[in-house]
Amino acid sequence: MSDKTLVIATWGQPALWCMASYMLENVDESLEHCTTLPLLLKHYNNSDVALLVLDSLIDEFNRKPTCIAGSKCFECYDKLRESVRSAASSSSYKELKEKLKEFVHKMLECLEINGQIEPIVCPAVGKPSGQWEFNNSPRDYEAVALAELGLRFLAQRYDRVVLDVSHGINFMPSVTLRVAERIAGLLLVAHGFEQHVTLEVYNSDPYPTSTNDLPKLRLNLVAKDRVSSVRIPSSLPSKLLSRRGKGEPQLIKKEDDLNRRYREIVRLSLSALYYPLPLVLHNSLCRVQNQVQDVLSKALSFWEENVKVDRKSQAIRSTFRFDPDAVYALLLVEAVEKRIGIPEYPARLEVMKRSAGLYKAFNESYYHLVSHELDLIEKRVDAKRPPTIIKLCELYDEGCGSDKPDKRIMIAHAGLQKELVKVDPCGNRLFYVTDGIEKLLGDGDLLVPQRD
Repeated sequence: MSDKTLVIATWGQPALWCMASYMLENVDESLEHCTTLPLLLKHYNNSDVALLVLDSLIDEFNRKPTCIAGSKCFECYDKLRESVRSAASSSSYKELKEKLKEFVHKMLECLEINGQIEPIVCPAVGKPSGQWEFNNSPRDYEAVALAELGLRFLAQRYDRVVLDVSHGINFMPSVTLRVAERIAGLLLVAHGFEQHVTLEVYNSDPYPTSTNDLPKLRLNLVAKDRVSSVRIPSSLPSKLLSRRGKGEPQLIKKEDDLNRRYREIVRLSLSALYYPLPLVLHNSLCRVQNQVQDVLSKALSFWEENVKVDRKSQAIRSTFRFDPDAVYALLLVEAVEKRIGIPEYPARLEVMKRSAGLYKAFNESYYHLVSHELDLIEKRVDAKRPPTIIKLCELYDEGCGSDKPDKRIMIAHAGLQKELVKVDPCGNRLFYVTDGIEKLLGDGDLLVPQRD
């Protein structure tokens, strides 16, 4: 085990935070600071940090916090106002995000918070600071946060995900909890942990409304879970991106192309996980390998390019909605690819048996089902040693019935219905009797449905 931790922290408006003596619950560790992050970094010293902030940071904070004990956070913010103003004067959303990242890095430096910390700028909703208006949805926030985290951190092995919601505002804590749960599950799938990925959630005591001394606040462990199984979507969004209102033809074309590529990647692969159908999985991954990051990064960039910054009316307006469930579906395929390595089709029995362990991350009974079916085939091939390519029904010396897929039989035999699968004894390779896998599964009602 690497014992490496991914810390996800939500930050609202740091100018508001006052000094306190933060203490970890049931641990003899404490630290005086205006934010909980240094204490977590001290406790989890082998960690990377994703710092989720809102684009509403461009709304300059012009009040003074009522801090009896003072505030290093406000002092640093006050020194860096020009960085905030510079971000608010951006002509594009991409520029706005980059300038806010620079501001956050400067804040961290001023606060003497060191470590591997990656600021991720996410869309705000409404008028959180009273001036700028943000015409987005909490689901856009979830999609952007999940996409950024997946693209940046899924390749790294983390045994633990720690979420600190102490400084989150509005919908941030609740939505980010959902994001953290999904990221923990994706890490489980991608890196093949034997047991689980640990998810820990922290929240501090509330800051007292009035105090004459430096308050002592606990950083409470409010939840701890062992993520040992991952949910496979039972239905898939038909679109990764959805246009709001009318659009220019070139935008519509690019939107349609990204949505088409998204569907091509996820539908067959996730159907192969849902039922389970390991041979279909190898077939689908061979078709789409190495496409997930390209589609997801292009969709994220396309969404950002079409967020309008109206400095005159002080409004941020997004042209598209970004679906977090579609983002999760893409990242689940990416995690499966990382776990399996290089897929192959026709697939050798030894490769199929190695990849059977993947199904433990979804349902342990799936693993036993897949392993049992592959063991039966391997034993029969070793016993019969067929001289040429034959169907499974011939390998088993059984009558070959209808070559139409039967949903019950396909599910009961991990997609290896004896009339539909052939074995090539040269390399013990398995493949279906038809190249039209989607049609084969569609006729058998074995494709995960799409929803609007």
